[in-house]
Amino acid sequence: MKIVLILAGLFFIAACSSSNKKSTDSSLAKENDASELIIEDSSGGKNTKKDKKPIVLDQSQGKKSEAAANVESGVSSYAQLNLLIKNQDEDGILKEGSRILMQNPNDIKALNAMAMVYYKRGQQGLAKNLLAKAQKISPTYEVYSNLGIILLANNEKSEALKNFKKAIELNPNDTVSASNAGSIYIKANDYEKASVALEIAYRRGTKDYRILNNYAVALVGVGKFDKAEVIYKEALKENANSKDVLFNYAILLIEHLRRNQEGLDILQRLKFIGIPEDSRSKVQELEAMARKEQK
Repeated sequence: MKIVLILAGLFFIAACSSSNKKSTDSSLAKENDASELIIEDSSGGKNTKKDKKPIVLDQSQGKKSEAAANVESGVSSYAQLNLLIKNQDEDGILKEGSRILMQNPNDIKALNAMAMVYYKRGQQGLAKNLLAKAQKISPTYEVYSNLGIILLANNEKSEALKNFKKAIELNPNDTVSASNAGSIYIKANDYEKASVALEIAYRRGTKDYRILNNYAVALVGVGKFDKAEVIYKEALKENANSKDVLFNYAILLIEHLRRNQEGLDILQRLKFIGIPEDSRSKVQELEAMARKEQK
């Protein structure tokens, strides 16, 4: 069963656990080990475009940037830092964070923000050191979450999950972090816990088809087929050409709901878009199963 691993950046938290034992289903397709990694920056606002230009001095007009003007007008340090985060001005975040730390070396927000800039730049050792320092001072849910994100990127899933769990104790409603925890549980075939974690994201109104896909996979794993179909349909509304969603939906229709013609129709859509190489044998198996039962 193909899943998508979600990595979220800056001030996101995650995790949810359940005492239920994992549910396995031998008919589920093998997971895709090359899961897609997605890094989002949304802590400073809705704007997450990677090509967002940082605020700079307008040399041609001789006017100072909005950020610089805010500093001179007496805007608080955090307001300035938040503005830089919103605009994804990495150099500005490091500069402003350093200024804050000169005044207070134990400032959690500055440590956290700078750590995630270093993480995005591939300086994961430095990022971990800053977050470890923040944890020793007075950790917030953001600190636990972001350390979990770094650990997850390094494939340290067990340690990442511990941090996500701690974060969720402090803030139980974060969508992206719940999604990360859910992805870890799915990778471990622990669909009970995955469904609980991913339900947080769904309940909070996520429209990310990748998260919806993971949630539906978890629901199939615990035998909630009708609800899984609803989620797959929602995911396809967000991205009608998602190969992972179409593939997983076909498995549900043919192997579990026995609606073979509908499943074949979905496979035809997938074949038109292009079947991933690692899914070809499973697609052939599904087609053979559906046609055999139709006879």
